[in-house]
Amino acid sequence: MSLRSIPRANTALPSPRPDSEDHLVPRVKIPNIPWRVSFYSFDLRERRHVHVFGERMECKVWIENGIEIAWNRGFAEAEINDILRMIDSNLKFINETYEQLLA
Repeated sequence: MSLRSIPRANTALPSPRPDSEDHLVPRVKIPNIPWRVSFYSFDLRERRHVHVFGERMECKVWIENGIEIAWNRGFAEAEINDILRMIDSNLKFINETYEQLLA
């Protein structure tokens, strides 16, 4: 896997998205990470991906046909590299969760 450097976006989200366990924003429960990882059930027509949330930050990460950042709002470059490594090391679990919840 190649970890790509993505510059920090200048725009932050207006407010953090709340944790949600409902059917629209299922969460991937990965222990010991500082971020929330979720799917949007209405994004199913796009290439498989996850959304990663931090305090007033969000990025979208493609997880199909490689792992790469689709876009980033607020995460620093070092955090993006950590997120990509976390997704790579948990990819099997993320895909299993996707299949259970959304497929």
